[in-house]
Amino acid sequence: MFSLLGGIFLGWSLGANDAGNVFGSAVGAILGVGIVKGINTVSRQTLANVLIGWFLTPVIATFIAIGLYFAIHLRYVPKP
Repeated sequence: MFSLLGGIFLGWSLGANDAGNVFGSAVGAILGVGIVKGINTVSRQTLANVLIGWFLTPVIATFIAIGLYFAIHLRYVPKP
């Protein structure tokens, strides 16, 4: 646990400002250790939730960005 926290801190301190990369690497490392110890140690439900999150996050962020773009660029046009 301490090495994981140390790795996350080291990643941030070296300029890895993208938290997704830092935590993605941490999840991948934990999954890799779990597979080496035996596939039965890996929680399939947790793994499925992480994978779903990895795929849905960019999609949801895209829709939020599009919505914000249109909300910022709205123009009020009064009725004549």
